[in-house]
Amino acid sequence: MTLTFVKPPRAEAAMTAAITFLAAREPFSAMPFGFVVQTVAGAIKRGHYILAVENNRVVGLTCWALAEANTAELWLSGEVMPTYEQTTKGDTVVLMLGGGDHARVALRGIRHIAGLYPGQNYLMKRFGRRLVSSGRFPPKP
Repeated sequence: MTLTFVKPPRAEAAMTAAITFLAAREPFSAMPFGFVVQTVAGAIKRGHYILAVENNRVVGLTCWALAEANTAELWLSGEVMPTYEQTTKGDTVVLMLGGGDHARVALRGIRHIAGLYPGQNYLMKRFGRRLVSSGRFPPKP
């Protein structure tokens, strides 16, 4: 059982795999469909996503965005909806949506992103909660 992370070369394949995975799992299956599709589609368009695969089956997904710190904070507080361009670069990683069939998948997904953005700040807000979590990815070893 080797866990790998992939980005399918075709956006349509990535979207199909992501939505199929999310539709069958809580809490994603209870989220508003438009929100989920918009979040995943934006991440795929930006190239800010990764699918976790184990035994030739998708077992996880992580989506993120990049934004300037102020924009990211206002976005997660619900005060601002950034433009597409405002989510493609910046000093803060916004963890948008993620999960897996087991805890190891979610943790490895976040570690994968940390490896892409060492030392950068991150923000995340879990669906249905008010609290925004923040931190900094470890620096490059």
